Amino acid sequence: MALATITGGKQLRSDAAAAFNRWNAAFRSRFGRDLSVTSANRTRAEQQRLWDGWQRRLPSFNLAARPGTSLHEKGLSVDLASPGGVPLTAEHKSWLNVTTATYGFKATGDGFTPRERWHYDYVGGGTPATPAISDTVRRVQQALKTRYPLYAGRLTVDGINGPATKAAVKEYQRRAGLAADGIIGPKTLRSLGL
Repeated sequence: MALATITGGKQLRSDAAAAFNRWNAAFRSRFGRDLSVTSANRTRAEQQRLWDGWQRRLPSFNLAARPGTSLHEKGLSVDLASPGGVPLTAEHKSWLNVTTATYGFKATGDGFTPRERWHYDYVGGGTPATPAISDTVRRVQQALKTRYPLYAGRLTVDGINGPATKAAVKEYQRRAGLAADGIIGPKTLRSLGL
């Protein structure tokens, strides 16, 4: 799994990090400071420590997923705190709620028991106006353009998994003898040597 750095030196999977960094830039533009990240990618050992603390009801341990089931371990979850030590106002919370999906995240912590209103999962996507940008997609686009002249004039290396990229991936998969679904998964990445 390729990781990239986000606010506060934490890390997420590269596509989630790119989307988060754009979300953070929009927050900074609006409020003049960064989102405060308390947790992002975790090792299995860290998830085990948090799970054990939660199961034992130790002080300062919040709800934690069983190790092996947490999206934190896949670099796809981020926990936010009050930015810059300033409490989140109703305006901050409203802005986050409105923009979450735009940047490919979902406030999944609201559905937990107990609730973790600070927990967000990267679900991908974005909107046409602000598409999620992925380093993985960018590498696939570059590989297709560099190694296969057929794609050279048809793809832009921008990290956006748009219609042209999906069509090129699907065509590549068909020619490589893979399931031609247009999804950039592990088999497609291995076939491209990425």
